[in-house]
Amino acid sequence: MFHRADFHGILLHKIGKRYPLHTSKRLRSYIQSPPQTSSSVGPHEQITLEFEDGCTTTCDLLVGADGLHSAVRHTFLTDVARACMQEGKKYEANEALDGVEPKWNGCVAYRAIVSAESLAAMYPGHQALSKEIFVRFIQVHWYCIDKTNDENEYVVHWQGSGS
Repeated sequence: MFHRADFHGILLHKIGKRYPLHTSKRLRSYIQSPPQTSSSVGPHEQITLEFEDGCTTTCDLLVGADGLHSAVRHTFLTDVARACMQEGKKYEANEALDGVEPKWNGCVAYRAIVSAESLAAMYPGHQALSKEIFVRFIQVHWYCIDKTNDENEYVVHWQGSGS
């Protein structure tokens, strides 16, 4: 597991140097074309991205990191459902369509970042510095998000059922 900001940093600074990235755009949908033959890499599928502002572009790889109301998930699962219906698999099609929009499952989660030094300064020897903690009906997970960071930042993740 890694921190979301670290993932964005990799996309922007590592991949973006070799390949174009489209930021500050809202994806509407995508269309995956049939495999094409390329002399250098063999058959591959090209993906056409359609943005809300009307722009389009193509890519070989689409990373679906577009948030809770994901256009990537919506397009993918809608396409899966369509293919299942064509094959007469109505149950599988309905299962795919059921995943298009996120549904609240009754759990809540809160996250915060706390440096190990701050926690140790306030509560020396606190058990959260050495192991996962469970508190009644709420799970509290502590894990390091950046071992190379001198600040030893930890993610605090509370999760539990609630209304």
